[in-house]
Amino acid sequence: MDAILLAAGNSIRFGENKLLYHLNGKPMYRYMLELLARQKKAGVLDHVIVVSKYEEIFRDLKSHFLEIEAVRNTAPELGISESIRIGLADLESVAAHSISCLFTVADQPHFTMESLIKIEQFWQTHNYGIAAASYNQKIGNPVIFASKYYEELKRLEGDAGGKKVLYRHMDDTGLCEVSESELIDLDTADAVREYGGFRSVSSRG
Repeated sequence: MDAILLAAGNSIRFGENKLLYHLNGKPMYRYMLELLARQKKAGVLDHVIVVSKYEEIFRDLKSHFLEIEAVRNTAPELGISESIRIGLADLESVAAHSISCLFTVADQPHFTMESLIKIEQFWQTHNYGIAAASYNQKIGNPVIFASKYYEELKRLEGDAGGKKVLYRHMDDTGLCEVSESELIDLDTADAVREYGGFRSVSSRG
């Protein structure tokens, strides 16, 4: 299994760059990145690719995550579909025979290693082409896609993400239950205050 972390969003609703916003002294993107890095080191994930536009993230990867590949999205205004295309193109260049890919986002700091392992094991033990983290039938991220869906993912346009493909293939989708808080993406400063649950929240710098 491979993984792509989508970390190129513009954070328009947040008011500043939410991915670099510090929660308990750590930028938000680091929470999911560190989970993926641990699974890469454990041999569970073959390739981990981060798609971003932020120099701070590229510098961090170069300094502390040499085992993770980085690819630049130079046109994030085209929507999340552009990051998906760029990530898959890079994956296919380094892993021509990729079997499956876990797609995840960088603004779910509550997501746990236990749940990441759970969805990976769910994928391995169930015969689905798509597996998604969910709570009470509400679908969230991460989502794992079999390689047979890569071409369909690459045809997405605008701000349509992988869930658009998932909803076309619900008969081939398995839902892996996690806690409700893990699926909350902190899109706004109000969401940080309401759902953060961190001991401290401070701005970058």
